[in-house]
Amino acid sequence: MLQAYSSTESGRLEVYVRSLPGRGGRWQVSSAGGVSPAWSPKGGNLFFTLTDNRVMVTSVASQGDSLVLGRPSLWADAALEFGSQGGNQQFSVAPDGQRLVVLTVPASDQLPDAHVVLLENFFAEVERRFSSKLH
Repeated sequence: MLQAYSSTESGRLEVYVRSLPGRGGRWQVSSAGGVSPAWSPKGGNLFFTLTDNRVMVTSVASQGDSLVLGRPSLWADAALEFGSQGGNQQFSVAPDGQRLVVLTVPASDQLPDAHVVLLENFFAEVERRFSSKLH
């Protein structure tokens, strides 16, 4: 099993991959800074972001007790417009491994009207509605 993580071991945030549980080595994936690594659900690819919010992707393959890392490349030309989420991961790789689901924050002039629906006594209401149809 492989774990991807970001760390300041080198003096700045970089993305690393290591084997779990504690066997094998540690491999540095990024070289120009990197955070928020995410594996493709289809396997074989690791996505991460640079400090300027551009998404990178690289191939990762096991070869015995070692890893073969591809050269990281830009996943898209444009930087993603992430909101401020306190260092939390702001994207996830879609099941097909080709698309990203991105957490963004709209501009303040594009915020939708907020609505909250509070449903009290949910189960009593369900029972009332179904019991009237059964009788």
